[in-house]
Amino acid sequence: MNETTPAVNADVWRATLQNAATVCATYYARRVPHWIAAGSRMWGSRMDPTTPNEMSLQQELVWCAVREISLRAEFTGRVLTDVAQSGADVAGVSVLADCHALLDELLPRGCRDVMRDVEHTSRFLDGVDSAAVSHALTTVVADIGKQLRDVVRARAAARP
Repeated sequence: MNETTPAVNADVWRATLQNAATVCATYYARRVPHWIAAGSRMWGSRMDPTTPNEMSLQQELVWCAVREISLRAEFTGRVLTDVAQSGADVAGVSVLADCHALLDELLPRGCRDVMRDVEHTSRFLDGVDSAAVSHALTTVVADIGKQLRDVVRARAAARP
């Protein structure tokens, strides 16, 4: 066996993780205009008296923020699941630790714009529940973590 194989595998694994981080960051950056547009539509629709008020502005803002976080989490989960499945030459413990560390860094940073907007709005608009948005972020991170554990377990079970 070649002595450089573990080093090459480690370099390939680090490159795979870096690529996943880049892909997710690009996706988050592309989602920012959608989040801004959703906020603009909400505020604009409230200025129009003919718009039906099914939800209050505060409820709609929280709903949109939670939805935006779930969209970003869904994408991140898919990317990290693919990464976890592709790390065949890397120990399962390392795959889980590295993917989970990347998740803990990526998603909160990727949703910072949404969190900041909701927290800022909650300062001047009563009834905006920024804690619900924060809880949604924590929940999706935990759900993706469970998903990653399941992938690594399935991968370990499939090995001879």
